Amino acid sequence: MAKKVSRKSGAPAQRSTPLPPRTHAPLPKRFSMVRSFTAADLLTLGNGVCGSMSIMFAMRSLITQRVIFLHVGFAFVPLGVLFDFFDGKVARMYNSSSLLGQELDSLADLVSSLP
Repeated sequence: MAKKVSRKSGAPAQRSTPLPPRTHAPLPKRFSMVRSFTAADLLTLGNGVCGSMSIMFAMRSLITQRVIFLHVGFAFVPLGVLFDFFDGKVARMYNSSSLLGQELDSLADLVSSLP
């Protein structure tokens, strides 16, 4: 390896002050909404899925003209109501709330109230 040499005298360069010892600071955590995922959020997702499935089955009954798809779509509505009820209960029971949960609950309520 080549040594550092002073420009003027050609002698090896000397540091006037020694470098402080290296300390490895912990890396800052990235902001992630997924890390704050709680049990109530799973129930909220169930509410949103039930609302979406209800809409999909209702549209399928319109396309195929089969009433059974409409009945299946109607069955998802009370199931979504149960998920919505229990996600509030679980969130209060564990005293947990997250930014993701609040936004997800609003979206799921909107989707499940459309049918």
